[in-house]
Amino acid sequence: MYPSNLWGTILMMRTSFSAHKQGVTDADIAHVLDHSVREIDLAQGRWLVLGPDRAANT
Repeated sequence: MYPSNLWGTILMMRTSFSAHKQGVTDADIAHVLDHSVREIDLAQGRWLVLGPDRAANT
């Protein structure tokens, strides 16, 4: 299912607790990974992935 254009296969993904605290669901995160607009390598195996929400807002 994910990602469409990042690495081909995600072996493990960890999201920050603060993302879920702000109301971001696992479905929202999966949608961004499937429809990412930009991926930024933050080093040490960490990535920032930017993309639209499920309502197609960027």
